[in-house]
Amino acid sequence: MKFLQVNILSAIYGLLFLIETQLLVNVLRISRLTNLDINNTYVLVFIGIVVALITFSFVVYQYINKFWNEGKELQWSILLWLPTPFC
Repeated sequence: MKFLQVNILSAIYGLLFLIETQLLVNVLRISRLTNLDINNTYVLVFIGIVVALITFSFVVYQYINKFWNEGKELQWSILLWLPTPFC
């Protein structure tokens, strides 16, 4: 069961980085589709990345607290999770 929980947590991390990468790579396309200035599009993408980071941080925190209640395992999972969004 732990194997499945670790894989779900890894998928959540992967989805976060996929969303951030896709938003940053497709700024020009988003600008053309929305008819916004490129600078305004960068601001919207930045806001989207911050919202995704906060949302996924909350989801990961809730997931870790729900399934990993054992002492040292919970502490290590939180320590390994916190620096990841800032790399």
